Amino acid sequence: KPNLVSPTSGNADSDAAKARKLPHSATTEGQVSSKSRNTQPSRLEVVVGGYRKAGFSAAAAARMARATRQSTNRVYQSKWKYFADWCNGRKTSPLKASIPVIADFLLHLRDEKKFTVSTIKGYRSAIALALKTVNTDVSTSPELTALVRAMAGELPPREPTPPKWNLTLVLETLITEPYEPLEEASLKFLTHKCVFLLALASAKRVSELQALSGRIAHKEDWSSVSFEFARDFL
Repeated sequence: KPNLVSPTSGNADSDAAKARKLPHSATTEGQVSSKSRNTQPSRLEVVVGGYRKAGFSAAAAARMARATRQSTNRVYQSKWKYFADWCNGRKTSPLKASIPVIADFLLHLRDEKKFTVSTIKGYRSAIALALKTVNTDVSTSPELTALVRAMAGELPPREPTPPKWNLTLVLETLITEPYEPLEEASLKFLTHKCVFLLALASAKRVSELQALSGRIAHKEDWSSVSFEFARDFL
């Protein structure tokens, strides 16, 4: 029987990435530096470096940088990279970005990328947690707070409209091809069917379903099955 859901895996972000070693080369007139202007420190490097600059040991800085969950760190790193690339395109260091520069970035997200206010707040949080360690307090900036508040007031909040679907129709479909007979169903459709029935029976959220362990306990005749969460699931 296939494992329907397995615990997420992957290498965690390192606490403090090793310093980049750039090749040293002689320069001649008109020759540019070998370091690409696109090379930017990761958000975690910025946080660890800020703590180190404040006088904390490498061990303490690495531990404090891990205060945020790994999944959150990955999301924040993606947002930080987009911000760093945006700054790089304007020949501005993200580590030295002023409040007015960050305000223009938030406007870029709203006006050009058409992001929602909640998504923009996520970018602001990712930037704030990194720049706070280099003495730029983004989270308490009254100017940025006013800007985000103005964005929120431009459009009324939209009520989420759940998609309409018919449970009876779905269940009737699941007992026909390509889901039945089970011994002839492909792994793809068998997995779709089992995951849907598991979600329906357990009423678990997507994050909880994703964190279910592949280890299952069941009676000898499979009349009862028990699932458990992966051990590292919070």
